[in-house]
Amino acid sequence: WTSGISLGMSISVASTVVMALVLTEWHDLHTKIGHVAIGWTVVEDLLTVALLLLLPILFAPSGGNQGQSVGAVLGLAGFKIAGLVAVVVVSGKWVIPWALDHIAKTRSRELFTLSVLVLAVGTAVSAAKIFGVSMALGAFLAGLAVGRSEFSSRAAYDALPMRDAFAVLFFVSVGMLFDPRSLMQVPVIIALVLFVVVVIKPLAAMLTVRVLGEPKETAIPIGAAFSQVGEFSFILGTVALGLGIISDAGWNALVAASIISIALNPYIYRWARRS
Repeated sequence: WTSGISLGMSISVASTVVMALVLTEWHDLHTKIGHVAIGWTVVEDLLTVALLLLLPILFAPSGGNQGQSVGAVLGLAGFKIAGLVAVVVVSGKWVIPWALDHIAKTRSRELFTLSVLVLAVGTAVSAAKIFGVSMALGAFLAGLAVGRSEFSSRAAYDALPMRDAFAVLFFVSVGMLFDPRSLMQVPVIIALVLFVVVVIKPLAAMLTVRVLGEPKETAIPIGAAFSQVGEFSFILGTVALGLGIISDAGWNALVAASIISIALNPYIYRWARRS
């Protein structure tokens, strides 16, 4: 049960990168569909941070975390995230607009683009080192901070080439994790995990959106957008594998299902938009 729950939590997280690319292709990123889907994945990422902190406490070898309770860990995690959000809000309100304004006055496009990159990476690394949250969450909050400034449109335009480059690196890293022998060693587990990802999870998302009162024209594409797993899935899987919660077979099934589901996701979304 422990292994199954850990694997289930890992595949429940969708990739914001993949989802954003698919939504952008269909011009849905800035529509109701995109707002709900991307907002949903952000909440998933926030919950994943708590899970990453809980797993070592709950499943560490005996004696590894004596004196620590689940409540204390969650309280500390919430305090750190609240502190990070407060810092980002203050920075986004005053510090970042002031800095970008002075950089923009130099009329150097290269310097402005470099500054946006340094801001994103710097916030991500600081979030991980100081507040103990994931770098992905830190980078997301950096984007929120830049988005609050008057230079958000320019920053977004200049960041497009970097976004595409990092998206390619993400897919390359996923391919490097895959062991082709797992297709022969654990085909049943891979097929079951893939079925959950591309069928059960989209249906659950679609039904949830419908229960909340949205029309099926919105619910079906949102459900289809979740027919994949993402970067946080590998982070959770890696932690679970290191703690001995899941086996190599579970890890290989997670990687194989992620690659196949990411490849199928654009076609599933295309079918959902045309249906």
